[in-house]
Amino acid sequence: MKIAESSVQIQSSGIQSEAYFTIKESNVGHIFGILRNQLYSNKPLAIIREYCTNAFDAHVDAGIPERPIEVSFPTAFKNSLTIRDFGKGLSESEVYDIFVSYGESTKRGTNEQVGMLGLGSKSAFCYVNDFTITSYHNGVKSVYLAYIDETNVGKVSKIAEESTSETGLAIDVVVKTIDLQSFREVAGSFLCEFDPKPIVLNDDRVVQAFQTKKDDSVLLKSDYYEITRRWYSSTSIVRMGNVSYPFNLNDLQMHPQDASKLDCFRYLQVKLFAPIGSVVTSASREALEMDDQTKQYIVGALYRILEDVRKDIEFQLSQCNSLYQFIIKCNDLSDVNSTFGIIPTYQG
Repeated sequence: MKIAESSVQIQSSGIQSEAYFTIKESNVGHIFGILRNQLYSNKPLAIIREYCTNAFDAHVDAGIPERPIEVSFPTAFKNSLTIRDFGKGLSESEVYDIFVSYGESTKRGTNEQVGMLGLGSKSAFCYVNDFTITSYHNGVKSVYLAYIDETNVGKVSKIAEESTSETGLAIDVVVKTIDLQSFREVAGSFLCEFDPKPIVLNDDRVVQAFQTKKDDSVLLKSDYYEITRRWYSSTSIVRMGNVSYPFNLNDLQMHPQDASKLDCFRYLQVKLFAPIGSVVTSASREALEMDDQTKQYIVGALYRILEDVRKDIEFQLSQCNSLYQFIIKCNDLSDVNSTFGIIPTYQG
């Protein structure tokens, strides 16, 4: 994802000396420790989210965005969670560049891919002290071990190599038995809306979470939004690049005129489907940065819904083939109709 560019103009005078901000080599381990241990509040979700979105990015880069990624859960014979893509894989130099350097990303020049911060590839370190990277690239299967060494900085070492006809990348993270249920829960809730739906191996409970997810709570939907339910001070969502980011109307700090016109959304939960690059996310990708770009996108999308909601409702009602179906649909949409002051009619 492209980073939003900002320019800062500074006028200064009378400077007698100056120094640039930097990180001393003796403090690198401390800084890396903060990035590993304090960046993510939900560590199982961070691992699922970061590596699954990276896998999806790999499929986009390889021109196969419609192909599902694979997520394999631990078994009695294998105690690791494996997230596997079938993209181009990585060369040895690419593995070292991407996984060794915090902030290194190959995705900042495009809005076709989700990543850009150069942090997610190291997210397994928030939970374990080592994980395995397997790259299938140019006819070679290379296995690497990423681990925290005695310096508390970390290393990536190649530990095996053999020929292969496969392509792609696999990340293996050992999951503690006590945490397995947490990984199942976050995988079920996060991946159920992933598009395309991942292939989940070795865990029927996660597959069942996909199958039991229903759209019963969706009151109205279009290609760029969903209205899910009526509830005062609802937390709404921006969904961008297979990740959902919560927000509240109070977060937008709107001009009083905008706040008055959009106050109706305070009583509805809205999900906005945003193109990649539309909003700015936090470093952890757990929340939105409420900068001007993000606020402008959300406010603009809410105004667009105000313009479109009446015709969207009229279209849904026009699909009713009988007065009975019309009444049922009106009952389903009653919260939306009352919120926006819409009085539906049937054949006049």
